[in-house]
Amino acid sequence: MVNKAKVGRFDGEIKEYAFEDGDTIQSLLAKANLTLGEGEGVNNDDGDNVVVTTVAVDGETYYIVGNYKQGNTL
Repeated sequence: MVNKAKVGRFDGEIKEYAFEDGDTIQSLLAKANLTLGEGEGVNNDDGDNVVVTTVAVDGETYYIVGNYKQGNTL
């Protein structure tokens, strides 16, 4: 089954991409030609940090964001 999710930088353009069951968030980032820089992570629509090796969810939006905790990058 083909699913769709949106992905992009929090302060930039968000685009929708198709993906197959079992594809990871990392594969969505690759389709979008996006990489994580130092101190960056991925959040979902709820603002929760998600691991890029997690299976992507149909209809979700994934935002690349700066993740800092107590002055240290995660």
